[in-house]
Amino acid sequence: MKLTDFFDTYEDYSELIEPKAVALAKEYRLVTKQVKQQFKYIATIKDEYLQHFMLRWFQLGTLYQRLLDIRKELKKIKFSYMLAQVQFKKKDPKEFKPLAIEQAKQIKVETILDEITKRVFHNTYLCPLHNEKSGSLKVYRNNNTWYCFGCCKGGSVIDLVMKHYDMSLSDAVTWLVGGLG
Repeated sequence: MKLTDFFDTYEDYSELIEPKAVALAKEYRLVTKQVKQQFKYIATIKDEYLQHFMLRWFQLGTLYQRLLDIRKELKKIKFSYMLAQVQFKKKDPKEFKPLAIEQAKQIKVETILDEITKRVFHNTYLCPLHNEKSGSLKVYRNNNTWYCFGCCKGGSVIDLVMKHYDMSLSDAVTWLVGGLG
């Protein structure tokens, strides 16, 4: 699907997206300020256990979650802007490679692994890079990486796609983000 299917010109696209981007950026600054205030308050708590509990409680709270959601939305808008530059202004996609790589790395390793292999346990899979009967590939959710203890290979979601499908970096990124054209 292309942006040009929905918008006739870059200006039409900008008219719709720009106000949303400005509003999101404003909300992001406001929520960031509120989050920093909460963290400052939590830092003043002397009891270490209470401080840890308050921090975890806050991280699960709606304000912190809203901050994370706004970040995701802003990244989507940045990617949408990149697509608009490529599709409407005929800019070279290579100019936006760092942004496309960042977008691709946001895709969870588990999402790709669930499509191409079998999950054995919470974060353990059968490795799609070699034949095995028991899972030796472990997913590290905290940094969205993987490592196979059977074939001693690992990396990011991009590395997994490159190795499994025998693709170049640019092809793997394009495949993950859905193409630029």
